[in-house]
Amino acid sequence: MMMQPKRVWFLLEGLVLLLLAGSILWRGGKSLDATWLLSGTAVLLTFGTWGLHRNEHDRKASSPPLPVWAMLMGFLLLTTISFIFSETRNYGLDEVLRDVSCVLIFLWVVQRASRRDARTGSDNWFIHSFIRIIAVTTLIACAIGIAVYVFQPVNRMVGTFFDWRFVTDYWPNAWGEFLLLSWPLVVLWSERYRLPIRVVSTGVVLGCLLLSYSRGSILVFLVQAVFWMLILCVHAIRSRTLRHAVSIHWRRWLLFLIGTAAVAAAVFGGVNALRSHFHDVESVMSKATFTASEGSSSISERRDFWEQAFTLSLRRPLIGSGPYSFRFLQPRLQTAVYATSDHPHNVFLKLAMERGWPAAILFAAILASILLSALRRILGHAKRNEEQFPGLTVAALIAVTGVLLHNLIDYNLQFVGIVLPFWILLGALMPVAEASAKSRNVIRITEIVIAVILGCITILEGRMLILSSLARHAEAAGDVSSALEWYDAARGEIFSRDMHLSRGALYLSKGDLAMASAAFDDYAQVNSHDARVWILRGDAALASGNSQDALQYYFAALERGKYNYLEPLEGILSILQHDKQVDQLSVQKNQVLDIYDKFSSAILANAHFIDLSANVETFDRVGKLLSIVYPQEKDVQELRIKALEHADEERAASVSRPPGLLW
Repeated sequence: MMMQPKRVWFLLEGLVLLLLAGSILWRGGKSLDATWLLSGTAVLLTFGTWGLHRNEHDRKASSPPLPVWAMLMGFLLLTTISFIFSETRNYGLDEVLRDVSCVLIFLWVVQRASRRDARTGSDNWFIHSFIRIIAVTTLIACAIGIAVYVFQPVNRMVGTFFDWRFVTDYWPNAWGEFLLLSWPLVVLWSERYRLPIRVVSTGVVLGCLLLSYSRGSILVFLVQAVFWMLILCVHAIRSRTLRHAVSIHWRRWLLFLIGTAAVAAAVFGGVNALRSHFHDVESVMSKATFTASEGSSSISERRDFWEQAFTLSLRRPLIGSGPYSFRFLQPRLQTAVYATSDHPHNVFLKLAMERGWPAAILFAAILASILLSALRRILGHAKRNEEQFPGLTVAALIAVTGVLLHNLIDYNLQFVGIVLPFWILLGALMPVAEASAKSRNVIRITEIVIAVILGCITILEGRMLILSSLARHAEAAGDVSSALEWYDAARGEIFSRDMHLSRGALYLSKGDLAMASAAFDDYAQVNSHDARVWILRGDAALASGNSQDALQYYFAALERGKYNYLEPLEGILSILQHDKQVDQLSVQKNQVLDIYDKFSSAILANAHFIDLSANVETFDRVGKLLSIVYPQEKDVQELRIKALEHADEERAASVSRPPGLLW
C-alpha cells in the first residue's frame, strides 16, 4: 500500500529536523558521521520529493529561478572537477559531499516552501518548525555550554561545539558563529510569548555569545543589530501600518532592548563569577587590547592566511588545488612557527584557492541573488503598506548575513550544525518559480542523477570509513596485527586521510621496511605536499641504511614543513654529523639557525601551546646537534637552555591547573 503524500512530507521534514537538532547538540556536527548522515538525508529528500511529484495530483514542481539553479549546478560541477584533479585527494571528499548535500537540501526547501500544509493552512509549516527547533536547541546548547564553561578548564564558552575526548577540540569561534545564526531566530520564535520570556531567552543567548570571547562574532553581531534597525526604520518610513505599530508599542520594544541587555550582562557576569570558584576567568580587557595568551596573532596570522591563499589561488586559478588543500600547500609560504590552518579564514579565498576563481565567483553570485531578492521583497512589502511585518524574511536575512560576514574573517561551514541551517534559511529566502514541463524534466533528471551518485559514494566510502575506524581503534589498543589487517582492507578508500601514514608507521615499527615504503608511496601518490610523509620516508630509508635517500627525503620535508616540524632538521643534522659531512650545511647555515631561532621564540611565547608538544624535546636534541655542527655559535645553546626552562615552567603550570569536574 502506497504511503500518503502528506505522511511522506511529514517524515521527510521530521528527518531534516532530527538531523538539525542532533548535529547542533553533538559536537556541532563537526564529526564525519554528521556529514555522512547529511548526505544520506539529502539523498532521501531528493528521491522522496521527486517521487511525490510523479503523483497525478502533484505534478507542478517549483524550483529556484533557472539562472540560480544553473549557477548551483555549475558550482557543484566545478567542485567535483576540482576534487578529481586535486593535489591532495586523500582529503576533501567530505567537503564535496557536504556541499552537494546542502545544495540538494536547499532545492528541497524551495520546493517545500511552495506547498500549502493542509493542517495549518500555512505556506511555511516546515520553516516555522525549523525555527522552533533552532530556538529550543540553542537554549539547550547554551545550558550545556554554561556547565562546560563553569566546570571545565576551557577558558572560553563553546556551547556544544566541542569533542570531550581531545583537550584541543574546543571551538569557541564556531559556537559564536552559530549564535550569530540562531539569535535572530530566537527573537522571532519568542514573539509568541510574553515579554519576560522574550527578554530572558534572547538575553541568555546573547550572554553566551559574550562568553565565547569571540571578538569577530561580537563585532558581526553589532553589524547585524544595526542592519536590523535600519530595515525597521526604512520599513517604518515607507509603511503607514508599521509607523502606527511603532507609535503604539515603542515602550514595549524599548523594554525588550533594555531587558535583553540587562539579562545578557547578568549571564556574562554571573556565569563568570561562578566559574571563578573553579577556574581562572579570561580578562575582558586583555581580549579587547589583544594582550591575551594569543596576543595579536589572531589578526596578523589571518592577514597572512589571506595573502597566502590569494598567492596560491594564482597557481591553478580555474579549478584550484583541490578541496582542503590549503592545509598542505600553505606551509611552503609559512613565516612563523605553527602559523598554519586548515583554511584561510575567508570563505571566498578558500573557494578561490581550493576550487578556483570561477567556483568562488559562482558562490558569491548565488548568495547575492538570493539576499538581494529577499531585501527587495522586504522593501516591496513596506511599499504596499501590508499590515503584517515580514519578520520571518527579515530574521532569516539577518541570520544568513551574520554567518556570511563571520566567514569573511573565519571559516566554520565545515560544521553541519551551522551549514545545514544556513542552507535551509537560504532556501526559505529564495523566491520560487514554476518550471515549464521541459525544464522540470531536466531539473528532475539532473537532481536524481546527483542523488544517485551521492548515495553510491556515501555507501561505499561509509564502509571504508568503518574499516579504517576499526583499524584506528585496534592501533590505539596496541593490536598492531589487527590494525594492519583492517587498514589493508581499507586500502581502496578515496577519503583515506592519514590511513596510509598509519599503515606505513605500523609496518615500520614491525621492521617491515618494504611494506612501510610501499604504504608511504601510496600516500605520496595522492598527496606529496604533506611534510609528514617525507619525514616517515626518511625514517624508513635511514632504518634500511640508505642515508643518502634519507637525506633527500628530510630535505623535502624541510621544504614543506620547516616551521611545523623539527624532525627533518634533526634527521639531516644526525646524518651529516654521523657521516662527517657537516660542511654540506655551511651554505644553509642562516636558514638552519633561523628555523631554530623561530622555534625558540615560539617556545618562549608558548605560541599555539607548543610548550605542551613533543617539539620541545626535539628542539633540545636539535640544539645539541647544532652545538656539534656549529660549535662557534654560542647563542644557540643559550637559546636552548632558556627555551627549555620556559617550557618546563609552562608544563608545570598546566599540570597544576585544576582538572575538569565533568570529565
